[in-house]
Amino acid sequence: MSKFYRTAYPFPSQSYSSSDDEDEDDLPYPAPLVRSAFLEPDFSPAKYLATLGNRHQTLEDLRGELRDRVKELGRELVDVVNGEYEDLMGVGLALRGGDEKVQGVKVGLLGFRREVEGLRDAVGRRRGEVQSALGERRKVRGAVVLGRKLLDVEDRLGQLERRLGVVKLDEDDVDGDEEEDDEDEDAEGDASRRVRSTAALYAQLKTLVEGVGSHPFMDAQAGRIKVVRDALLLDLGVALQSARADKGSQGQTILLKLIASYRDIGEAAKAVIALKSR
Repeated sequence: MSKFYRTAYPFPSQSYSSSDDEDEDDLPYPAPLVRSAFLEPDFSPAKYLATLGNRHQTLEDLRGELRDRVKELGRELVDVVNGEYEDLMGVGLALRGGDEKVQGVKVGLLGFRREVEGLRDAVGRRRGEVQSALGERRKVRGAVVLGRKLLDVEDRLGQLERRLGVVKLDEDDVDGDEEEDDEDEDAEGDASRRVRSTAALYAQLKTLVEGVGSHPFMDAQAGRIKVVRDALLLDLGVALQSARADKGSQGQTILLKLIASYRDIGEAAKAVIALKSR
C-alpha cells in the first residue's frame, strides 16, 4: 500500500521518525467506497469528498478506486443496454412509420365524418318529408271530418224540412210521415210529441252548425235554416197554446215539456212571449 508522506519536523531525535514510519505501516486498509452514497438524489462530489477526511488513503489511491467504480458502472450500463437491446429495437421498429399510420387514421376519420354528415343530411331530408306527409294527412283527415259534418247538416236539415212541411215531399215520404204521426199519436196520445221531437232534431242541427263554423256551404244554407226555424217556432207556439187550454195534469206536463224544448233550441224568450199572448 502507498504510504502517506508527511513533512519533516525539526526535531533532533531520530527515534521519533522511525516510530512514525512503523505506525504508518500498521494503519488498517481502508474499506471500499459505499455504493449507496452515489445513489442519493442530491449527490454532490465536493460534499462526498469532504466526508473522507478521516479516511487513511492517499489521494492517488482514492482516484484509482473512483476510476474502478466508474468502469464498473460503465460495464453495468453496457450490460443493461445489451439486455434491453431487443426491446429497444422493437420500440424503434414500432415507431417507424408512425406518421404514416397517424395520417391513415386521420384520413379514415375524415371519411367517417363525411359519411356521418351525409347520413345526417339524409335523415334531415327524410324528417322533412315525413313531417310534410303528416301535415298533409292532418289536412286530409280534417277535410274528411268537415265533409262528414256537412253531410250531417244536410241530412238533419232535410229531415226538418220534411217534418215541418216546408218542402214538397214525394209520395213515399208523405206516407212515411203519416205513418209516423199515427204511431206517435197512438203510442203517447200526445199531439205535441212530434213537434218536440222536431225541436230536438233542430237542436242537433244547431250544434252541428256551430261545430262547422264559417264555411261557404253553411252560408248557402242560411236561408233554409231560417225557414226551418220559423216553421218550428210556429208549431211550438200552436202546441203551447193547446197545452195551456188543457187544465188537467197532463196538459201541465206537456206544457213544461214544450217550454223545455224552447230552452233546448235557445229560444226561451219566444216561449215567454207565447205564454203571454192569448
